[in-house]
Amino acid sequence: MWELLTGRILFKGGTDFYSAIRHLADMIAIIGPVPPELVEREKAWRWWWCGDEILNSNGRLCGNAAEFYGGPFFTDDEGTFIGNHLVAKTRLWENEVPKCISKEEIDVFFKFMRRMLAWLPEDRATAGELKDDPWLYQ
Repeated sequence: MWELLTGRILFKGGTDFYSAIRHLADMIAIIGPVPPELVEREKAWRWWWCGDEILNSNGRLCGNAAEFYGGPFFTDDEGTFIGNHLVAKTRLWENEVPKCISKEEIDVFFKFMRRMLAWLPEDRATAGELKDDPWLYQ
């Protein structure tokens, strides 16, 4: 959606190559801190794997999710994001409004986007719910 409206990627995840930790840093900069329950899920699942070792995008043979994605991403003790130094402190989502969105539409547009970009999957709106969003009928 974002790319269609802006021609830019909202969460780049790196410049020359994809990095999951940079992707998370981009997400934190735009939508805020990761909720504790999601951090706990990452900790619980980081060593999970259900099959043979496979190559990740860097060509490394991996046997679990943490290795595959380049994690772990949070400290074991307090669940602090280990890539905090990568989070752009000056990046504000509201400053990245697509040019095609009028000033009158901004609030309704961001409400629509926040329904899609919730950290917890169970908090995200489904496509069926989004199809009736007021922003689509402006």
